[in-house]
Amino acid sequence: MRSAEDINVKKGDACHQESYSAFADNSRSSPTCLDDALRRRGVTDVFCCGLAYEICVAWTARDAARLGYHAYVVEDTSAGVDVRAMAEMKKELTALGVQFIQSSEVLPVLLSM
Repeated sequence: MRSAEDINVKKGDACHQESYSAFADNSRSSPTCLDDALRRRGVTDVFCCGLAYEICVAWTARDAARLGYHAYVVEDTSAGVDVRAMAEMKKELTALGVQFIQSSEVLPVLLSM
């Protein structure tokens, strides 16, 4: 069931261009509606989780941080494919200020805002 507050992000529409991030395709030439929709709603924090940790989750968290959001990766609700790539991506995201939390920490983080 959908509500008026739902944001429907379409990505991966172009067969010639990968789209790992929820914010834009990999070339950054085609942004999705997500950044505009979040800003209109006054959102400041983005929590990322899912598959695959080192690809879609990480690219979305990286873009969120670069766009000025407080970005979080919820590690125990994410799974990766390549352990080495996950470790490298975690280093990159840490350098951008992305925080890594567990699902049990999401509510306390939200309540502290």
